[in-house]
Amino acid sequence: MLLILAGITVTVALPDGGFITMAQEVSFKTEVMQYQEQLEMEEIRQSLYKKRDILQLKEELEKQIASLQKGKENAEKGIEVIQIIEGNLKEMYGMLQRMHELLVHMQNDTLTVKDIDAIKTEISQLIIEINKISDETEYEGKLLIDTNNPYTIRLDNGYFDQGKLVVRVENLKWGNIYGSETIDYNNLEEATKKVEKAIDKIDIERSKLGAKQNVVGRMKESTTNLEQNIQSIYNEIFGDGTNFTKEEATKKAESWGTTIKLIEIIQDTYNDINQKLQRIEEIATRSISITDFKSRQVIQIEIEQTLKEIQRQLLYTGISDKKLFSGTFPYIEETNLKELQLIGLSVYTNEDIEKTIEKVTASIQIISNKITELTNKQDELVSKQEEQAEKDCAFEIVEATSQIELPEKYKDKLKIENGELIYIGTDVQEQQWAIEIGIQVIK
Repeated sequence: MLLILAGITVTVALPDGGFITMAQEVSFKTEVMQYQEQLEMEEIRQSLYKKRDILQLKEELEKQIASLQKGKENAEKGIEVIQIIEGNLKEMYGMLQRMHELLVHMQNDTLTVKDIDAIKTEISQLIIEINKISDETEYEGKLLIDTNNPYTIRLDNGYFDQGKLVVRVENLKWGNIYGSETIDYNNLEEATKKVEKAIDKIDIERSKLGAKQNVVGRMKESTTNLEQNIQSIYNEIFGDGTNFTKEEATKKAESWGTTIKLIEIIQDTYNDINQKLQRIEEIATRSISITDFKSRQVIQIEIEQTLKEIQRQLLYTGISDKKLFSGTFPYIEETNLKELQLIGLSVYTNEDIEKTIEKVTASIQIISNKITELTNKQDELVSKQEEQAEKDCAFEIVEATSQIELPEKYKDKLKIENGELIYIGTDVQEQQWAIEIGIQVIK
C-alpha cells in the first residue's frame, strides 16, 4: 500500500496492527522533517547575515587556503602547457622560414629540374610536419591547437572562485596559415609572400602565448600572496589550528587586528596592480619609437592580457565571504577598471599611445592615493587591535545553535549539533525511518 502525506511517500504492509505502525511512521517522519526544514531555514538566515560559528570560519579558511594552493598548481601546469605549444610553434616557425628560403632559392635560374624536384619534395614534407604539429600538439591527452574545448587555467579548485584564463590557439594547419592547400610554383613571388604572411601569423600566435605565460606567472604570484595573507589571518586567529579556544579565537576574529590584516591584503593587491601598471606604462612609452604594426600589436596583446589580470584581481580578491574590492568592505569603495580609467588603452597610433600613458599615469596616482588613505587608517586602528571591530570590518561570529525548540517527547531521541538534526534514540524502527528521510543516526 502507498500512502502520500506531507510530501512523504510511505510503503507499508498491513498485517495486524499495520495501520497503527503506518500512522506512527507518518507522524514521526512528518514531524522530524519539519524540524529539519526549520534548521535549514535558520542556516539560510544566518548566511544572509554573513555570520558563522567560529569553527565554520576555521573550515572556510582552511578550504580557501587549499583552493589557492590548487590554483598555484593549476598555474604551474598552465605555464607548462603554454611552453609546450610555444615550443611546437617555434618548430613550425623554423619550418616556414626554411620553406621561405627554398622558395627564394627556386627563383635562381641556374637550378636543374632535379634540384627543383628535390626542393618541392622537401617543401611537401615540411607541410606534412606543420599539419602534424597542428593536429597532434597535446597535454595529458588534451589537444591544444584549434580545438572547441581550449585549455582553461583555473586559479582555484572550484570552492573559492579566483577566476580563470583560457589558452586558445587558432587553426594553424597549412591550408589556413598559407591560404590554400597547394603552392603555385608558377608564381613563386606570390607563394613567397604568402609564406611570409604565414610566418607573421605564427609569430603573432607566439607573441600571444608569451604574453599569456607572463600573465599566468603573475597570476601565480598574486595567488601565492593571497594564500599567504589568508594563512597569516588563520594563524592569528587559530594558531596552528589544533590548540585554541573558541572564546579566544572568536575575540580575535572580531577584533580590529583582523581588520588590519584585511587592509594589508588590499594594500598588497594595490601594490601588485601598480607594478603591472608601471609595466604597461613602460611598454607603451617604448612603442612610441616603434613604427611597424606587428611590433605594436605584440605590445597591445601584452597590455590587454595584463588588464585582464588586473580585472581578475579586483573581482576575486577576498577572504571568506568578503570580496574586498566590491564596495562592501568599509574604507574601500568599489574598484574597477572604469574607475581606474583603464578602458580603451591602445598603442596602435601615437595619439593612442599618448592617451594610454596619460590614463595609466592617472591610474597609478589613484591607487597610490588609496594606499596612503589605507595606511593612515591602519595607523589609526593599531591602538584598537584588542577591541571588537565595527560591523563588516572583521568577521561576525555567532554560535551555531538552533533557534528551534524540540518538543519534550523528542528530547531523548533527537539533538541538534552544529546546525544538524541527529537521531540519538534506541528505537530500531525509528532509526530506520530516520535513515529513510536522510537524518543522521548515532547508534
